[in-house]
Amino acid sequence: MAITQIWSRFGGSIADAPHLTLASFLGHAPSIEVAKQHGIAYPSDADFRSDPTYDPNRHKLDLEKDYLDSKFLVLSVATWGAEALYRIVNTCSLLQCMHHSPSSAHFKRLRDEAASCVNAMIDNRTDELRKKADALHQRCSEEYKPHEKQPDSKAAQAVWYQLGAPWFAIETCRSDLTARDDSREKEPGPSNQTWITRETVWPSRAIDAAAHWSSFNLVNQVLRSTLISWASTQR
Repeated sequence: MAITQIWSRFGGSIADAPHLTLASFLGHAPSIEVAKQHGIAYPSDADFRSDPTYDPNRHKLDLEKDYLDSKFLVLSVATWGAEALYRIVNTCSLLQCMHHSPSSAHFKRLRDEAASCVNAMIDNRTDELRKKADALHQRCSEEYKPHEKQPDSKAAQAVWYQLGAPWFAIETCRSDLTARDDSREKEPGPSNQTWITRETVWPSRAIDAAAHWSSFNLVNQVLRSTLISWASTQR
């Protein structure tokens, strides 16, 4: 698999100081100052935009800026690996629960169970929680299965967005992304184009679902603040 331009240039510092470089990339001033003091390089928005791996609009479609910004954010943050992606989907899951009133008690129970499981898994990935996540994945998938051949139908869209970000977060968190690197390269999964593309599918869907019930602008702001808060307190 092809190593990204970003990893070729900044992979060493990202691997050695992941939280500092992530917080700096996201614009956290104290982290930027520490990085400068210690000569730790980190990528900028412009660096990511110069690497086609992180292009949120490869087909040059007429899409809204806030939507594209969200896609660019998740592609970029994926460079810091699984833990960052887990926090993206958990944030989206919680945001949907805050802004969405489900159309039925059934959807609400399943949505909330998924959200609760994801939130518990962020810092405590026990075997029991993994089994629960697998069971919730199955239940959510079964809800959607009767409609999967007509994804644009009202019935399909209802299930897709009612379960939404919590379901997509379960899809992300139930597997160990750090073990899903089938690259023959010596570098870690987030260093290669295929890993970035593959592992951002469900997080991107979680962002889309959360924004469906609020807005992409709000989701983007909350994601950035949440990631900064996490990354800047891990060193």
